[in-house]
Amino acid sequence: MYSNSINNLIGAFKKLPSVGQRAAERFVFALLKSGKKDVNNLREALNTLLTKTKSCEICWNFDDATPCSICQNQKRDHSAICVVSDPQDVPAIEKTGEYNGVYHILRGLIEAGDEEESLNRSKIKELIARLKKDGVKEIVLALNPDLR
Repeated sequence: MYSNSINNLIGAFKKLPSVGQRAAERFVFALLKSGKKDVNNLREALNTLLTKTKSCEICWNFDDATPCSICQNQKRDHSAICVVSDPQDVPAIEKTGEYNGVYHILRGLIEAGDEEESLNRSKIKELIARLKKDGVKEIVLALNPDLR
């Protein structure tokens, strides 16, 4: 029904969480209607994301530097680690202004299963190694209580 280039972009948008066919179509046609300047701005933002964003070698958060700005901050309490599922959980905790430690991001839920199990085991092993070498005194588990 649409051209190949439109269908390709619709398919790319549909790979994003919570984006179905209709939402993907709305995104594509909004970009087409917005003009080349807005599309180029989006392309530049995506290119910057791909070229500058790194995984922190300590906590696995995303940042423009590694170690990330939180892990580099010497004013933070490095003896306390807050374990979260996803990078999006960090800003939510930071907004409270109550926590001054550092983080460890698992990048997903801890689930049993073939693929997930091996990924989660490596994330947990990294956390355990970090606990042993960094002199951690406190671990805060800020995980979804509805883990399946």
